[in-house]
Formats: sequence, structure tokens, C-alpha cells
Amino acid sequence: MIGGLATSGALLPGEYFAWIIIAMMFAGGAALEDFTNDEHAMN
Repeated sequence: MIGGLATSGALLPGEYFAWIIIAMMFAGGAALEDFTNDEHAMN
């Protein structure tokens, strides 16, 4: 999947960067959710 995005990025840089931003937001949201769940577990 990442390889496909990289290939698309070579042709459409704008789309590539958009996917990077989406992936970062998704990863950040997942990390934040995990952190929140851990904090609730500790409390």
C-alpha cells in the first residue's frame, strides 16, 4: 500500500502529500486514543 502511494506520488505530488497528511492525522488520532485509554485504565 505504501509502495502504491509512493508510485502515485511520483505522478501526483499533491495527492501524495494529501495522503501523508491523512495518514499522519489517522496515526496521531490512534496514538491519542491509545494514550487516553491507558490513562482511563490507570484511573
